Amino acid sequence: RFERVVTPAGASEYRVDGRVVSWKAYQAALTRIGVVVKARNFLVFQNEVEALASKKPHELTELVEEISESAELRGDYEERRDEKDKAEDAAVFAFKQKKNAAAEKRMCKELRTEAARFDELTAKLAEVRQQKVLFQLFHLVKERAAVEEQREQAVKALAELEAAANPSAERLTEAKREVMKAVKEKAKTEKAMQKMRAKIEELDPKEAAMGAQLGTLEKKVASELKSLASAVEEVAQQSKDVDELEEALRKVSAEVQEAEKQTKQAESSNVSPEVIEEYRKLQAQSASRTSVLTQKLNMAERYRNLAEQEKSVLQSKIESRDGLLQATEKELRVMTLRFGVLTEKIDEAKAAFNSAQEEKNKFTSSAGEKMLKRDELRQIISECTDQLREASSADFESTRMKKFSEALASMKRLYPGVKGRLSELCSPSQGKYKEAVAVIFAKMMDAIVVDNEKTASECISYLKEQRACTATFLPLSSLRPRPLDEGLRRLGGSVKLCIDVLKFDTVYAPAVRYAAGNALVCDTLDEARKIRYEQRHAVKICSTDGTLIEKSGLMTGGSSSGPDRGKKWDRPKLDGLKAKRDEAQQELDALGQGLSDRNQEEELNRQFHSAKKSVQGLEQDFESTHETIKNMTARKQELTSEIKALRREVQKLDKDIEKRISSVEESKNELENLRETIFGDFAEKSGVASVAEFEDRFVKRVDMLREQLIQLEGNKSKIESELTYQRSRDLESAVQKKEESTSRLEQRMQTIQEERASIVDNKETLRAELADLEETLEDAKKTLSSVDANFKELKQAEKQVQQDIAEKRKLKMGLGVSLEQLKNKEDSILMACQMEQVEIPKIENEEADDMETDDAKNYDFSVLPRKLRDAKSEEAKSAAGQNFEVQERTLKADLERIAPNLRPTDHLDEIQARVTQINKDFDEARTRATEASEAFEEIRKERTERFMKCFNQIANKIDEVYKDLTKSQAYPLGGTAYLSLESQEDPFLSGIKFNAMPPTKRFRDMEQLSGGERTVAALALLFSIHYFRPSPFFVMDEIDAALDNINVGKVSSYIQSRAPDLQTIVISLKDSFYEKADALVGIHRDHSVDASRVLTLDLSQYGEE
Repeated sequence: RFERVVTPAGASEYRVDGRVVSWKAYQAALTRIGVVVKARNFLVFQNEVEALASKKPHELTELVEEISESAELRGDYEERRDEKDKAEDAAVFAFKQKKNAAAEKRMCKELRTEAARFDELTAKLAEVRQQKVLFQLFHLVKERAAVEEQREQAVKALAELEAAANPSAERLTEAKREVMKAVKEKAKTEKAMQKMRAKIEELDPKEAAMGAQLGTLEKKVASELKSLASAVEEVAQQSKDVDELEEALRKVSAEVQEAEKQTKQAESSNVSPEVIEEYRKLQAQSASRTSVLTQKLNMAERYRNLAEQEKSVLQSKIESRDGLLQATEKELRVMTLRFGVLTEKIDEAKAAFNSAQEEKNKFTSSAGEKMLKRDELRQIISECTDQLREASSADFESTRMKKFSEALASMKRLYPGVKGRLSELCSPSQGKYKEAVAVIFAKMMDAIVVDNEKTASECISYLKEQRACTATFLPLSSLRPRPLDEGLRRLGGSVKLCIDVLKFDTVYAPAVRYAAGNALVCDTLDEARKIRYEQRHAVKICSTDGTLIEKSGLMTGGSSSGPDRGKKWDRPKLDGLKAKRDEAQQELDALGQGLSDRNQEEELNRQFHSAKKSVQGLEQDFESTHETIKNMTARKQELTSEIKALRREVQKLDKDIEKRISSVEESKNELENLRETIFGDFAEKSGVASVAEFEDRFVKRVDMLREQLIQLEGNKSKIESELTYQRSRDLESAVQKKEESTSRLEQRMQTIQEERASIVDNKETLRAELADLEETLEDAKKTLSSVDANFKELKQAEKQVQQDIAEKRKLKMGLGVSLEQLKNKEDSILMACQMEQVEIPKIENEEADDMETDDAKNYDFSVLPRKLRDAKSEEAKSAAGQNFEVQERTLKADLERIAPNLRPTDHLDEIQARVTQINKDFDEARTRATEASEAFEEIRKERTERFMKCFNQIANKIDEVYKDLTKSQAYPLGGTAYLSLESQEDPFLSGIKFNAMPPTKRFRDMEQLSGGERTVAALALLFSIHYFRPSPFFVMDEIDAALDNINVGKVSSYIQSRAPDLQTIVISLKDSFYEKADALVGIHRDHSVDASRVLTLDLSQYGEE
């Protein structure tokens, strides 16, 4: 029986079978009956179900460790693993010590043998070096005498050439002045011609505009003159018409008098009054009966007359419109020709304008680019100057250093073998070593590296001749730096060989090694002191702050001892800045100051505006002409349309007139028939054949005469009206106005013609002046060509003289350099002898051989074989020298290969004892490592067995449980679930992957499953764990919250199937669990006692129905 009691003080008290025990004992007792508290294999809450399925791989591993109790071995496992690692490290360290000690012992034995061989080779090398030095000195002295003689001859020839060079230089200077004068004269003439052309071009648009105005005025004057002529004709026609009308009036008046007279005679004819009275009655009766027909006849005749009058008016209009149309077409043809001419002129003017604009744009773009380039170059010069100013110091900017830099640059040009300063050919690998390496190099920073001693000698002679500063030279071919002490590379800490912190080309390795030697660099002064004073390494060592400890132990320098010597490494950068600044300055000088660009820009602007004005004037005339053509074309179309319409009207009137004539004839016939009926036998009574004859004889004549009289009176009235109208027209005032307008236009034309003539005269004057300037320019060009040819001829002669002088100077310099080289070579040989401790034999109180010079009498060449002294050709000398070099190189290689270290040979016994002790320590360490490894493997094996036993059982069972929870009638096989290890080796250190695939679902990660699917998967894992570590009971708190009714039924059915071997307590609100349970327990509140009560119901006594 297990109990947990909470005391009034709030503490927990644990009891087993009524006995109070500790929590640890309580937990152990629970574990014995299968209740694992840490793994909680007996209890699961609602919020833990899905979390269990979503556990990460390493969390599942921890759960399996708790279930399998392999977690209890975790502490022992880690402790034995650490012990194993320490023991193995100790064994490895002991093995390395053993290996190093054996190598040291073997090296001591080998050094004893090498020491004897080293002494023998050293003596042989000294003999070879002595022979080599004597051979070099013997032939060097002979060569010096020959070079001195050649140099004296060259000096004499150079003096003669220099004496003849002065007059030639004066003639060249005078010719140069004449050329400059001719160039200025030519430029002045060209500028004057340019201004003259500009003035002419300014007058061209004005002349063109005036020509266009004159053309327009000429047309207007012609039109006005035409109108004036027409008006004069109208005045003459008016006078003629008046005379004709007056004459017609007189004739009509006479005809009226005559008609009146005839009418009176006709009325007084021999007809009785009764006949006339009867006729009148019949006539009145006929009039009353024929009034309608008469009226109709009169109406038809009146309409016919009106139509004929209207036709006459329309024909007059057609004639008038035809005249206007012909005049318009003529003027339109003239304007069209003018339009074509203007179009061609505008195209030419636009082409000139576009050309001027393109040239202007090109120049503007080019000028803008030049301006930007000038600004850019000024910026570069400013930046370089600022950087040089900031980096400058007394060392860099002193006069001596400037001269030295200039001399070095000259030597690089003259002698290809000059490589540059040592500080330019190598550089520290890191910035912190700049100061230290500069201190170690000291004066060698400015040493000049050359390819061989000959180049060095030539450079020294050049510096002496130019009286430049002194310099140290490092010939690569003859430098023999001391071998590096490899032991210094193993000192540890931040200590490094100076040569190891430098970057350089292998070609310059001898010079760098010579300057650096075995010097060391380190980060701190304490390390430098330790190396020099405690470990007693007699080498030069410098800290990064510039503090130097000499071989002797003397300490100098430091961060406060002087200027930053590390800046010397920046010389290549500063030289680059200076070169960049000088190059930018040269480009800026080549671009000029922009004054000529401004003058050219002004000239192009003037040409551009002149072409623009010309185009604008022509375009205005073009638009005016185009508008006139447009108006005339519209007027022509309008007149054509009017003429067509009028002709259609005439055709209509012709048809109407024909109809009117036909109607009049019909009316006349009807009237005549009716009159015959009314008058009847009146004709017989009257003694005439018919009424018509009566009327013709007696009535119609009178009526005709009366009508004629009326017509004549009407004509007379019309003539009088027309005469009055013609006399009232004031055509002379219109003529006067036309004359005044024409006069004004002619005056305007005369004014413009005078102005145009003035412009033409001015242009002719300017062209004449331009022609004079062109002749002047031709003369100036001829003069310039002549003086320039003379200048070039003198310059060529001067160049030839200078070339001869330069060749002689170069020969003199070369011979001087050769002498200096020979002397330096001798000094170099002697210096090398001192450095390499080669003894040169000398003679005393003896005569030198005939072939020996005075300078050679101090050397004893008798020890030099005769064969070597008689070598005269360069091939023989070279072969002998190469033979010496091969012997020396072979011996030095042998010595360097041996290079014995004698100090370790004195401690061979001590080394043997140390080797024995190291072997013993190694055996003990290996034994301890084996024991620790076995202990670790034992605990590792046990932990793995516990873990895998639990994992395998759970992994084998989980698929079966998951199938039982997910199968249905539709899917009788159910889903699939499985566990997999991320690593088979030490599985408890890696993760466990849990995957479940519900029926009909493809493989997904657990996070992508729904809440219900994760719950079912988690329950399958819990039940599988319970199979491995069963507990007496299993409490489930609302595990069905995320399940639907189908899955709740499956889970409840599964739990029911496990009832015989698994006591399950389920807290649920779902009916499916109630139905499958053996008993129900309910909690309710009892208000009577204000406490909770428990209700139980045993369902085992009821059937499933």
